Amino acid sequence: MSLSRTVNLFIPRSRLWQILLTVLVWSWGLPGLAQSRVLITPNFRIEIEKLCPEGVVICDHIRYIGTDRKTGSSLELMGRTYHTTGADGVTPSRFVGYIFENGEYKYILSPEGHLRILQGETVLLEEKGKWQ
Repeated sequence: MSLSRTVNLFIPRSRLWQILLTVLVWSWGLPGLAQSRVLITPNFRIEIEKLCPEGVVICDHIRYIGTDRKTGSSLELMGRTYHTTGADGVTPSRFVGYIFENGEYKYILSPEGHLRILQGETVLLEEKGKWQ
């Protein structure tokens, strides 16, 4: 059995890429890897991990691990930070939150602790939590 087949049996390909990204960033000696925050809402515990080096303003490598507090089921997604833009229409300005997409579903987290889940443009869930 080939090594790649053996790895695929034990580690999903998407997770393997996340691990490789983490190892590469560590090997480059970049600080601030996997800075994490946890948001607790009435229905979910959401862990956010920023996989970009510290000091990077716009990050397209944010991991979302959401766990239903009632059932224990979880969902892992990759997403990005979201910012307003400056007067020039290009330069990132104020941090607005995080966005994660899963097919037609969009998960939006704000710095104030709001969780919003959309299906297309329809709001399925909106609740306030507390960052820990």
